[in-house]
Amino acid sequence: MSFQDVLYPFCSGLNIAIAASRIPMVIRRRRDVKSLAFVGSFLALSMTFGLATPAIWARVDALAGAPNVAGVLSQCLVVVYTFCIQLVLINWLDPETAHRRVRWRLVLAVVAIAAMVALFLQADIGREETRGWMADVASIPLMGIYMVIYLTTFLIGRIDVIRLCVSYGPAAGRLWLRRGLYWTAVGSMFGVVYVMARLADVLAPQAGLDPARWETAAGLSTVACALLTMTGLTMPSWGPVLSRVTEWIHRYFEFRALHPLWRRLTNQFPAVRLTDIVPAGPPLLCRPRDLRLWLGRMKTEIRDAQIALGRARHATVLATAARADAAAAGYHGDDLEGVVQAALIEYGLEEAARGELTGPGIAEQLHGGADVIAEVRFLIAVSHARRLPIVGGIVARFRAKHPVPTS
Repeated sequence: MSFQDVLYPFCSGLNIAIAASRIPMVIRRRRDVKSLAFVGSFLALSMTFGLATPAIWARVDALAGAPNVAGVLSQCLVVVYTFCIQLVLINWLDPETAHRRVRWRLVLAVVAIAAMVALFLQADIGREETRGWMADVASIPLMGIYMVIYLTTFLIGRIDVIRLCVSYGPAAGRLWLRRGLYWTAVGSMFGVVYVMARLADVLAPQAGLDPARWETAAGLSTVACALLTMTGLTMPSWGPVLSRVTEWIHRYFEFRALHPLWRRLTNQFPAVRLTDIVPAGPPLLCRPRDLRLWLGRMKTEIRDAQIALGRARHATVLATAARADAAAAGYHGDDLEGVVQAALIEYGLEEAARGELTGPGIAEQLHGGADVIAEVRFLIAVSHARRLPIVGGIVARFRAKHPVPTS
């Protein structure tokens, strides 16, 4: 068993599944050339890999009554596949002139397929070869011409795809469309590798070399080309969904990380909390918009509680001392401010428990974050800093210098 027996059926099934998933789109947009070409490209590639699978190849040849008919059909479908990709890209990138720009590409594909079929019918191929048939027939003069036409057409198509993707990629408005174009371009580069390996099939017999030595490289580059191109073409549809899922995961873990600090502060200052907004505990399932609402509300309520804590006795002195101690310990930037705010929170909670929030208040608690998400992330860092030994040490030393007054 070789890679053709495993990878080719896998690629065929994957492409037919993608094509089937887009059939409803084709039904809704019956006159949309782009949708038809999109589905057609995956159907053509699915049949290409299906016919190139050795077991199916042998069965098709048996039904046709001639050797290597499956090989010619699969390579004609490769030309169709490449043309469909060009059609999709042109309609994506410049729909207004697509009908005019696609003409020479259509003519090239039709002429190439006609020439390939004619040369195959005239060539005298003696035996069937389901694995590496191009290497096997490369020494036959007519098949050598056949291969040059096929590879030249394929190479022109792949270079055209690379040019379209690279030239239009930077100007693509949507992020996932731009990424998809670049993935498609990389896939086409593997198609160029495939062409080089197949050209070696033509040239090797002239140099007395065995053309079969490049068969594995040709087959694997074909698979890489197909998978990367398939990923690139479908990326604009599933990429935004992936972004939303990723964003939900980030927001969910931010919610879980910030919730303990929010719960501690709102338990101490219940007046800052709006009822029935933020759940009492992190839920297992929730909607993205709920997470955004909860994070924004938690941020506001934590800030309100911090303002109240800033009225603790000697809070300004503590902020100065905490900043100096954190700087001496090597903290800087937001990490330093996170330690300062964590110390103020711990000290303020102790003072609040004794009812000692009688000071004028300070502004240090409002540091951190240029927008809601940045501020949430900073507050998460503050929540984590509360558990650092340096914070406990700062508060303990400050408490020793400023003991609780006795009545």
